[in-house]
Amino acid sequence: MKFPVNSVLKKGLILALFASLPWLIGSCSSSSGGSSTSTTTTTATNDAVPNITLGLVFDTTGTQVTFNFWNPSATNVSLCFYSNWSDSLASPVKTFPMTQNTTTNIWTYGPVAVNSLPTSSATGSIPLYDYQVITGSSSVYTVDPYAPSMAQWVHQGANTIGGDSQGKGAVVNLSTALASVGTTPYFDGSKMVAPDGTTPAPYTYTSNRDAIVYETDIRDFTVDPALNLPANHPFGTYEALIDMLPHIKKLGVTHIQILSPLENFYYNQTMIGTREMNASETSGANYNWGYDPQNYFTPTGMYSSAPNDPQKRLQELLTLINAIHNAGMGVILDVVYNHTANDSILGNAVSGYYYRTTSYNGAGSHDVKSEAEYTRNLIVQSIMQWVNVYHVDGFRFDLMGVIDNQTIRDAYLQAKASDPHILFLGEGWNGYYGGSATDYLGNTLFGSDQKHVGFFNGLNVSMFSDSFRQIMKNGYPSDGSPAFITGAAESYAYMLKDISGNPNDGGSNSVWATLSGGTFSTNNVVNYLSAHDNLCLYDIVADADNLGKTAADYNTALQRMQVGYTVLMTSQGLAFMQAGDEMFRTKEVPAGTSANTKIASNGRTYCDNSYNASDAINQILFSAGETYPQTTVAVSPYTSDPITANFTNYDTSTVGYKLYHYVQGLIQIRKSSDAFRLPDADIATNIAGLASDQGTGAVNSFGYSLKSSDGLHTFYVFVNADNSSHSFTPGDLTTGTVLADGVSAGLPGTAATSYATTTNNLTVTSSKVTVGPLSAAIIEM
Repeated sequence: MKFPVNSVLKKGLILALFASLPWLIGSCSSSSGGSSTSTTTTTATNDAVPNITLGLVFDTTGTQVTFNFWNPSATNVSLCFYSNWSDSLASPVKTFPMTQNTTTNIWTYGPVAVNSLPTSSATGSIPLYDYQVITGSSSVYTVDPYAPSMAQWVHQGANTIGGDSQGKGAVVNLSTALASVGTTPYFDGSKMVAPDGTTPAPYTYTSNRDAIVYETDIRDFTVDPALNLPANHPFGTYEALIDMLPHIKKLGVTHIQILSPLENFYYNQTMIGTREMNASETSGANYNWGYDPQNYFTPTGMYSSAPNDPQKRLQELLTLINAIHNAGMGVILDVVYNHTANDSILGNAVSGYYYRTTSYNGAGSHDVKSEAEYTRNLIVQSIMQWVNVYHVDGFRFDLMGVIDNQTIRDAYLQAKASDPHILFLGEGWNGYYGGSATDYLGNTLFGSDQKHVGFFNGLNVSMFSDSFRQIMKNGYPSDGSPAFITGAAESYAYMLKDISGNPNDGGSNSVWATLSGGTFSTNNVVNYLSAHDNLCLYDIVADADNLGKTAADYNTALQRMQVGYTVLMTSQGLAFMQAGDEMFRTKEVPAGTSANTKIASNGRTYCDNSYNASDAINQILFSAGETYPQTTVAVSPYTSDPITANFTNYDTSTVGYKLYHYVQGLIQIRKSSDAFRLPDADIATNIAGLASDQGTGAVNSFGYSLKSSDGLHTFYVFVNADNSSHSFTPGDLTTGTVLADGVSAGLPGTAATSYATTTNNLTVTSSKVTVGPLSAAIIEM
């Protein structure tokens, strides 16, 4: 949103796993601080959460199923079945009355034999169902909020399904549907590899600060027309991303974050095989980031090779997750629990319960009432499905500040019980919480935001640092305004705070932990230069620096981006980057395009909110044989299709290759020592500022030293975003090892490094270090 391991579990074990899923409602934490305890509400009130599973409940044989649906105000609820995914909800092929438990308000049908249910030939004989909810004189249809999968979906203008504004659930038994796929162990760093993509390079991963997250959209990363994808792995699908994993694996990141792969609303799943190549279509395309949730338990069909098969999408997503694990990386899902596509998504299930009266989420619908008992359980159980069933390693929460602190904490603690390395990160923007001050257990509530980040100290729950972003390169709402890497002089003191994991830019982004007391950890901080929102990194550099499209302009952008990545990969906290920015991705559009655009002072126009823009705008290009729509300059890192050449056919002449290789080296350096990921207790003593000849005021250059926790290694980082050289006096570093010099970066003995003490960008003498214009250096002593 735009705001400030090898072995596969055998079938028997999988069945045991699914049978023990923690679906029981009422298992949320009741603790407001310190340790957590589990509690089950037993008070006999209409809003008491019973010890019962909602949604589909299969018996141990998988042949019988019971449907459980909660609604405390309905007078009648019916279970409806449909013969086709495109049927009107008012035209079910069969309807069954459900029975209400007046104590729990659970409406039940079953147990019933699965093979006795009406089936749909369009889904491979998988039953499609919904609920009809009658309250007094009102009658509405609703999809099961806990549906494990859904029917194919179309909601796009004239193509919208007539008489269906909800979608249809699918009767799928997860244990049998996924048994043939199996699961792989959670990410722990042990299977990571060196930049060559094959040499084992195990990584000690313990907490968020050790994470290097790579955010991508499945379609963006696989839609490039030059990619030679296997015929059974169409572009834009879970399976296609598997073929592109070597690029990410060789980069060295620890986690891949996938833009929301949960079922979303505004999309035509029957048209996913059509590329949308109008470079002027900045809105209204059959494209979607997924920030319009339709269901929190269902993988979206828009990334499936067969969206008409409710079982196929589950298998394909799990296959992708397994492939990422086998490549040595973890998987983070982008999740959107702060709102739904519209208020009927959950409002039809129970009128007036699941939403607040506020709408701070910016999507037009009301904020999800996370503090309500059943809503919190819906969110927590959704998280637990993805962790326990799919072995997801983390979650990125859209507008996390809208969600109350206890819900995030409860979800984290339960997920951590399954996976000790679970990672949470989110948009902790301040001022978006509109919920109540206490919850149903009496716990004090507030938004999961920067002001209250102290509440999450000791937990691997991180928030994006807009302070780091703004002071380093700027961003919303100041896209295009110069910042440090684009030539503006910035505060030496504030930049040192940011690289130390203490977000502070001297302005409105300096309010971390001002409420809820206590301090916070670098495990709570996400440093980043760019994300899917707003301008790509190249676009914002080109905009702020008024760059054209000459070779010299692209080289200037390369240098400035190298400076930015040097700071990012040597700063304390979780490091985050957007896919494609490491190889000059751009979303430039034709002049005169107005929707969702930013026009630079030199007339270049960039799409700054491409959530429903065309593939031509959102695509990431890999081959130097092709160019982005608004340029004739080849920037991509490979000579041609990288899949055919096993991702070894680099075009070393392009700026995209040079930046990719530089970032690859920086990541290698970051992972080599905890100096860049220090325990909190060591930060004050192990990090020191190094002023340049510009002093300690507003500067275009600065430096810092970082000592590893064992005291054996000290790294000196020098960055210069000025058009002139600048000098530092850190002492005699002539016996040090130059790991980065503004052109190349990496560890000694790798192909990335071969340095003398004097280059065009770096001079090291016994008395000083001089860094050339638009350059950076890292020296290890």
